[in-house]
Amino acid sequence: MFTANIDILKLNKAIDYSFERLYLIFRMAEINEQTGTSFELPPTPAVVDKTDKAQKEAKIMNQKVSSFLEGQIESTIQEYKVLGDMNDVAAQRYDDMKHVARSVNDKYTELNQKCEQLHTFLNQIDVIDKASKDLEAIVYNLDEYVKKLEQRFASMTKK
Repeated sequence: MFTANIDILKLNKAIDYSFERLYLIFRMAEINEQTGTSFELPPTPAVVDKTDKAQKEAKIMNQKVSSFLEGQIESTIQEYKVLGDMNDVAAQRYDDMKHVARSVNDKYTELNQKCEQLHTFLNQIDVIDKASKDLEAIVYNLDEYVKKLEQRFASMTKK
């Protein structure tokens, strides 16, 4: 985007420069016309030849300047078209990135929901694990108690 702004500034400077040159050329043509038609003496054949030659050269110069300006304007138009195409491509890329970001956000939301569901199950598993450890401790204590009872019973039966 920064490069495009620099290119537009360069393009504007080139156009301004071209218009300044065109103004100077037209001003010179006006001066030539004024000096060419302000003869108070009847023109001599040598002056007529010079005037005709100057008019032909002015016409050629006018055609060349016109051709040059048309080329400048055409190149400016082409540059603006390229900038427009670049803007379209950038807009398409941003649109694509927006769709990707939206898709990633949807997947992230879906994963968060699944994680919440798993959290519920994990909490239940933790409760069951704690209960089984408590039950295991109770069974171990009961087993120890049964062993002591068996020892007492065995010692009572020996007497």
